[in-house]
Amino acid sequence: GGRIVVSGGFADGEPLFHMESLTITDGGEGGERWHWSPVSTMGTPPQARFGHSMTLIGRNLYVVGGCTGGHNHKGHGTDGVELHDVCVMNVDEDVPSWTTYEMPRVAPVRGGQPRYMFGRCHSAAAIGTTLLVFGGGPSYGLSNDLVKIDTLRLAEGPDHCCTRLSAVTNAEDVTARQSGCMCPVGGGSE
Repeated sequence: GGRIVVSGGFADGEPLFHMESLTITDGGEGGERWHWSPVSTMGTPPQARFGHSMTLIGRNLYVVGGCTGGHNHKGHGTDGVELHDVCVMNVDEDVPSWTTYEMPRVAPVRGGQPRYMFGRCHSAAAIGTTLLVFGGGPSYGLSNDLVKIDTLRLAEGPDHCCTRLSAVTNAEDVTARQSGCMCPVGGGSE
């Protein structure tokens, strides 16, 4: 058996944040049984969003960034807000609760538009207790930046847990790891 948790997304021109769990169990001779159910949590859940990531590290789910509104979807014409938060939920609690951490902005891009450590449409991966966030951002300033988040230091604030690594610009920027290689592919340009 196993379990998959999904959250957020975009429906009918609006972002949403509704968590569902898909539980897969052994159905005997009939094969597997799949069952969807809502995930109940305490506290203030992350606001509705799309273009975010959700990564499991240890027993915590990390929801990173994203965007509200529908301005990244053609034809919807709504405004939205770039989210620069990290929301954490411990999956082992009887009724999991949320903690949200706001992350810093970085130097503006052309036109003086605000920029964040990460935004919507990024990719995230876990290496031990470190969360790596690659690319993303608002449509006027997508990036190839790589942000390292030390999840053990989130409560100390962004100055202690976030490091913006230099932008990935070519094949020489591949980062070697102990037993392999991390190869960022794609992303946007400014």
